[in-house]
Amino acid sequence: MTKESSHYNEEIETMDRGDLDCLIDKKVKYTVDYTYQHSKFYKKWFDKNKIDINSIRSHEDLKELPIISGNTLKKINPL
Repeated sequence: MTKESSHYNEEIETMDRGDLDCLIDKKVKYTVDYTYQHSKFYKKWFDKNKIDINSIRSHEDLKELPIISGNTLKKINPL
């Protein structure tokens, strides 16, 4: 890949594993917070499943969440 590619970021691609995990965890936390604040579906889903979004601090915490399948989404939002 060249440096001009919009998909390649040398700083991130060459980051130390610990630093990369920290970056991923920050992005997970941001995404969970944003989703909770801006999506009626996910706010209801977190609340219904009694999931405190503040308990999701790392990408490893995502493994503990109930799975939302494509079929679940289709049932709620049919085309």
